[in-house]
Amino acid sequence: MAAIISTIVSGVVTILAFALGVKFFFGDKHSAMYFRFITCAIGCYAFADTFWSTYFFLNKAIPTGFSITEISYFGAFLFLFTANKGQFDSLVDDGSPKFRKYRIISLVAPIVLITMIIVYFIAGIRTEPVITMAIENFCFLPMVAASYYNMKHLIWPNSDYGFIKALKPVNLCLLLVYYFEACLLLCEVKSLVIPAIVFTYILAFLMLAIVFLAKRGREQWLI
Repeated sequence: MAAIISTIVSGVVTILAFALGVKFFFGDKHSAMYFRFITCAIGCYAFADTFWSTYFFLNKAIPTGFSITEISYFGAFLFLFTANKGQFDSLVDDGSPKFRKYRIISLVAPIVLITMIIVYFIAGIRTEPVITMAIENFCFLPMVAASYYNMKHLIWPNSDYGFIKALKPVNLCLLLVYYFEACLLLCEVKSLVIPAIVFTYILAFLMLAIVFLAKRGREQWLI
């Protein structure tokens, strides 16, 4: 029951975060697509949490195996990848050789995530069909790709663009989302209920924090 309550609370918080994101970034025609993509990603998370809660109330059971939630997560991380690769990185990185070390260091983020996902896959195939686990892992590939850019933008030196520094907290929170999501997957496959509940709450409130941090960063973007 505690797991269901955490999912419901998570759903309420992420829906609130999504609603605020729509208000902040879709209500203002001057907002860059970067912020709207982040809002859409949070909306995908809210949809996934809503699906879990609704499924339980209708079936009195938690969905197992591959479900529409994986598609929601795939969409969320694809939005985040697009925001960081297409909207943000083109403004930050001009390909100059002097910044090569930051590009190399940033590879640490996806390497760690890939390792965690491989562990999740190996543990999961003991109870789930290989094809199911393969599809689930595929859905998290955009998360791995997005982590590279969030890491790069987090450690990237500040420049004349004030929004780079202003959005570093957003990049940090997004990295935490990726790692806590990976930890949540490992907890679920290992049936670690209490840690899974803790990670669920953390992820929800990170989404809310991201909206307010992004709003503050947008003010620098418009300068």
